[in-house]
Amino acid sequence: MTEYFDPGESSDSGPDVIKLEGLRLLCTLGMHEWERHVNREVCLDLALYIDISAAAASDKIEDAIDYSVVIKRVSKFVTGSKFKLIEALAEGIAAECLSLPGVTRVGLRVEKVGASEIASAVAVEITRPRSS
Repeated sequence: MTEYFDPGESSDSGPDVIKLEGLRLLCTLGMHEWERHVNREVCLDLALYIDISAAAASDKIEDAIDYSVVIKRVSKFVTGSKFKLIEALAEGIAAECLSLPGVTRVGLRVEKVGASEIASAVAVEITRPRSS
């Protein structure tokens, strides 16, 4: 996975990051007419910036972000989407992640597998902060 984007803070005082890597999903994605009728594989890497100190201290899931919930929400969003552009899909995934409690910033990479005959994938990487 690509190292995610500078959160704008030094490493000794920066936010904690939870990474979910290699999530493979199928969705409708593409601008060509034939792409509107087939499922395309996308591969996602997510970096959720969130304070994990309470979960680390208590060792209780109630104080943590539940990875299974994140995966289910992102999977449901992606598999139900019908975007033409990978950029729009990335923005939608970022918004979904930022709606999770405690997530202050998200970094993500979306790969459209097999998007080119001469490249294994085309990818977009973005980072977005939670709006105030």
